[in-house]
Amino acid sequence: MTGVQTCALPILAYDNTGSVATGVAVANLASNAASVPVVIRDDSGATIATSTMTIPAQGHQSFMLTDPQLGYAAASGKRGTIEFDTPPNGQISVLGLRANGTALTTLPVLANVGTGGGSIAHVTYNGGFTSTIYVVNSGSTAADFTLSFFDEAGNPLSVPLNLPQSGVTATSASVTRQLAAGATLVIHTQSQDSLPPALGSAQLTSNGNVSGFEIFRWTTFGQEASVPLETRSPASFNLIFDNTNALTTGVAVANSSANPVNITARIYDDTGAQLQSVPITLGARGHQSFLLPSAYPVTANKRGMVEFAIPTGSGISVIGLRAKADGTLTTIPVLVK
Repeated sequence: MTGVQTCALPILAYDNTGSVATGVAVANLASNAASVPVVIRDDSGATIATSTMTIPAQGHQSFMLTDPQLGYAAASGKRGTIEFDTPPNGQISVLGLRANGTALTTLPVLANVGTGGGSIAHVTYNGGFTSTIYVVNSGSTAADFTLSFFDEAGNPLSVPLNLPQSGVTATSASVTRQLAAGATLVIHTQSQDSLPPALGSAQLTSNGNVSGFEIFRWTTFGQEASVPLETRSPASFNLIFDNTNALTTGVAVANSSANPVNITARIYDDTGAQLQSVPITLGARGHQSFLLPSAYPVTANKRGMVEFAIPTGSGISVIGLRAKADGTLTTIPVLVK
């Protein structure tokens, strides 16, 4: 899940501050017209606008959130959330888009948020990269959360951080806060291009309905990609890759458990023929990231799929990145089996 979601209560975290702008698309998948109540909140959780969106049967609307003609101008210059309340017996899908200068990326839609937290498969800063994490309380009551950072070996990673809403800066391996109902917290990594990239993952724990996602920015090329908070526990993750026509697929895998895990990566071409089966061993809270054709040359100049089979009782998160030599970057959604 990186952009589109069908559910009863999709929530999209928006950011219209600085050079950032948020776009939204909503589709009605039902055979009857839908009247969709919309609630816009600022980053404190306060409701700043409400409206009703009428969408014809199997119809569609797309817009920039700050378009004054749509009645959402209250979101201009702000961060927060926009909630779409699916009507009874209805079905809608929602897509969020983030535009930041020359960068364009989808935004994960938060839906059916539980209390189990989750894992962000790849966090990086320095050396031309930076990460911004959005933490959202989608529940109706205040909730506590802790966001913890881990390095490649699974050790706590002390990250230089900036919380722009409060102006707080700190270097820490974790952030613990209480979020009001509906509130959003933004956490930036402070980066120095002169230093080598720091790599790792992050884990979110909470006693409430708190979720979030990361915006991974390649500052060298001014490009961005979103990394969702992984909350699923499947038997395997399936990543579609394309290493043809100057495209390259990157992969990050993180172990969200406190014990080492042995993953089996099965590589298939686009006909379904298996090319290779290899083990990937991750230490407790460990992390690996690599370019697929460099790590596994059988994928060079090919399209196909990598299945990451997970032992019973273990938990991992996986993210794919699709890149071109000009720095164009986007996230590849990971499927489950």
